[in-house]
Amino acid sequence: MAKVNKKDMEIAALLKKHHPDLYAELSKQTKSERKKQS
Repeated sequence: MAKVNKKDMEIAALLKKHHPDLYAELSKQTKSERKKQS
């Protein structure tokens, strides 16, 4: 698993707050990619 630091979490939180539609789309894409790798 990739290393996640505090800065990464802050960026994710800001993205979710200011661009919830983009956050949701990226979340869906991430979920889809994980399924492909399994």
